[in-house]
Amino acid sequence: MTFFDVGHVSEFQEGTVRVVVVDARDIGVLRWRHEWFAVRNVCPHLGAALCEGRVQSFLDADTSSDGGLIVDGSRPMLMCPWHRWEFDLRTGWSVRGGERVKTHPVSVRDGRVLIDVSSPVVREQPAE
Repeated sequence: MTFFDVGHVSEFQEGTVRVVVVDARDIGVLRWRHEWFAVRNVCPHLGAALCEGRVQSFLDADTSSDGGLIVDGSRPMLMCPWHRWEFDLRTGWSVRGGERVKTHPVSVRDGRVLIDVSSPVVREQPAE
């Protein structure tokens, strides 16, 4: 693993994606509820600057009630600003399925945010 220092933790606002350049790649870094996520700033659908989109908690229909919603705050979702596709930053997979954005390991050491772009995190697509 080759970690790149992308800044001090104080430079990253909670809930907001900050784009940094790592090894000539634009990478979005998100600080979300005491966790860190790094994602390639390219939507796999049509190449939009993914990190310009909105971040929110995962929302799903509550099948046990009439029209209710379940909010999962542990799963940050990033919405593509072009076509509104949503990507789970924990897995990289699109909610629509089939498309995946590259995610990378993030560590924090001595107050510094470190990203490893040499080995993208690959997780299985969730079962539907």
